[in-house]
Amino acid sequence: MIISNRSFIGGIVVPAFNEQVGISAFLDRLLDVLSKVSESIEGGKSSFKVCVVDDGSSDGTIDVVRSYSSRYEHIQVEGISLIKNFGYQGALLAGFEYLSPNTDFVISIDADGEQPPEIIPQLIQKWKEGSVVVHTQRKINQRLSFLKKWSSSLYYRSLALASGLKIKPGMADFKLWDSSLLRDVSDFLPNSGSTRVFAIWLAPNSPVITYEQSVVELRRSRFTFRKMLQMALGGMVRYSDLPLRAGLLVGLLSIIATFLQFIFVVASYYSGKTISGWSSLMIVITFSGGMNSFLLGLLCEYLLRLSFRSSFPKYICKNID
Repeated sequence: MIISNRSFIGGIVVPAFNEQVGISAFLDRLLDVLSKVSESIEGGKSSFKVCVVDDGSSDGTIDVVRSYSSRYEHIQVEGISLIKNFGYQGALLAGFEYLSPNTDFVISIDADGEQPPEIIPQLIQKWKEGSVVVHTQRKINQRLSFLKKWSSSLYYRSLALASGLKIKPGMADFKLWDSSLLRDVSDFLPNSGSTRVFAIWLAPNSPVITYEQSVVELRRSRFTFRKMLQMALGGMVRYSDLPLRAGLLVGLLSIIATFLQFIFVVASYYSGKTISGWSSLMIVITFSGGMNSFLLGLLCEYLLRLSFRSSFPKYICKNID
């Protein structure tokens, strides 16, 4: 596949945790694709920097990576070892920070072999056409367990519903990022909560490349239900104001309920159906509860504007001619 006659330096970041058994087969597959891409460029060779981020593995993952350091002329394979396991997002950010200063784009891909490197040429082509972010979306794989499909679908749908973002099931961190964009948002990424959600927030209308997910037999997914739940909560808290504004809504409804309760209490009092002290107690309780909820919701509105929203970039230039 001939992409175009413009040469480039592409970066590939691969977070890896205890992948000694399977990373060799993955790297063979990845480097074969990158080699073909490099050779297909008209007018000169392009090069790639592959950075495998060893996220505190306890096996020999980094040793396998080092054995690939000089196999290809135009592909540089390097390994970064983190001092401990910081989690997928930490490893991803370390790779972004390392590669973005000296590349034209960075593609993030998992080391487990379930995301096909064969669609990398399509990602690069979209970047050539002007896209600063190129998303991918895996198709539903019928071989996955019901629990995995259900939890994944629940994560994406609940996040999309709460945040209003155009995120769809299967849109993970397998993406292309323009390196200049990564440099522009480098201060925001560590606090973004989830790079996959931040990418959707940043570039909701960018192209999406679909792919068939490979299922590695007997492999346990690193995204357990607990981790999926943590990611969903993190995404909702960072990108959705629905939970905060629910407090204001509850407060308003409580005040309305207090007014109705006040009418009921007064009517009960004059009809002689109350005991001493009940009327005043009920009015005080309902009014206090309503005002507390209302003031809490009002405080949340201030937090939205002074903290939650202000920490995001006000604008990011696509390019300057």
